[in-house]
Amino acid sequence: MINNFLKKHRNKIIIIFHHLALIFGLAYYDWNLWYVFASIASGYICFALFGHGGHLYISHKKYKDTWYNGAYAFLINTFTAAGGPFNFTILHRHHHKYSDTDKDPHSPTHIGWWRVYLLLWKNVKINPASARDMARSKFLVFLHHHQVKLHFLSVLVLFLIDPRFVFFIISPSVVYTIHVNGLVNWLGHKNGVARNIPEIAWLTPLSWRHGEHHEPK
Repeated sequence: MINNFLKKHRNKIIIIFHHLALIFGLAYYDWNLWYVFASIASGYICFALFGHGGHLYISHKKYKDTWYNGAYAFLINTFTAAGGPFNFTILHRHHHKYSDTDKDPHSPTHIGWWRVYLLLWKNVKINPASARDMARSKFLVFLHHHQVKLHFLSVLVLFLIDPRFVFFIISPSVVYTIHVNGLVNWLGHKNGVARNIPEIAWLTPLSWRHGEHHEPK
């Protein structure tokens, strides 16, 4: 029962942990303005590198099983909590294929904006062919099955080197990625059709052209 609970809510565990870690770290260091600035900068930069970057480089391209792609997938798993590269890619490809329909795993018009924002997405039947390129990678499959353990192992190693790596780099990256993803998936489809989101361009200059992103290539 516990294993099933952890498996179902593994991303939520990571998300809650890093919200608490960020708040604790800032409070422990007396809300030092340098650490506040470092947290904002880390979230902004790491989301661009591993959130938005991974989304475009892995989810929208045929995955090639190379050491550098594996290393990048590992870093994505460390710096974000969007389901891991394997799971996120499958759901994201499904989202693009069935955007704003009842088969879309995170359409706000079908499941509600708050479920989209909080990652309480709809369970949908996934075509295995949509991830055939990723399923060929033994490392990605391993990363998928041990996502949480590998994430917290990375966090532990960095914490032992210097706790500030976790408090002001990893945690802000996870927190920023989750909230920006939530806003993009909600506001980018709030009217039942993909749209650009200029109102959050200041928050995510790489992701606000969401309507254009959904246009057929």
